[in-house]
Amino acid sequence: MKTLFSMLFKAVVTTLGLVLMAGLLLAGLLTAVIVLLWARLRGRPLPPVNLRWGRAGGFSAGAGRPAGEVVDIEAREVGASCAARPGAARPALKEPGAR
Repeated sequence: MKTLFSMLFKAVVTTLGLVLMAGLLLAGLLTAVIVLLWARLRGRPLPPVNLRWGRAGGFSAGAGRPAGEVVDIEAREVGASCAARPGAARPALKEPGAR
């Protein structure tokens, strides 16, 4: 009798676990479809999907090494001649929503 109850309990728990897993899978699928439809209705691109798992974080491998050769440059002033060149002026920005 004890074995029968044990097997019945395991079957019920397994069934409930499978139902829970199927429900969560369905909820995730429904959420993905809603996000897809909402993006399409608004005419915007789909949000990017980032599937990078296990990225190395923290310190890089070469953090303890010296930077290498340092190059010193000679700075010079940029005069008004650069601003007088054709095409140097930038066009004015338009307000969002203005045509």
